[in-house]
Amino acid sequence: MLDFKKLMDPEHQARMRAEREAESLKREAKDKEMNALIDQCLDVYETLPARERDFVRSCRARLGTFLPLTEPQEKWLRSIADRS
Repeated sequence: MLDFKKLMDPEHQARMRAEREAESLKREAKDKEMNALIDQCLDVYETLPARERDFVRSCRARLGTFLPLTEPQEKWLRSIADRS
């Protein structure tokens, strides 16, 4: 059940706003990091095996539609970037 008094409380509203802003900043930082890794992989794109090239392109497309990478996808992307 919703507590409307709590929802209308200015302190609660400020706290929730701060939580949303912190989460947004965290998500932006993660997206920036992932895009940097993708750019690093694209710098050596021609030297990557076909499967990894397809994967890097799919990561770019996924981030372009505001979907975060899964943990295994992040791990594989980091592995490719570390080798480049």
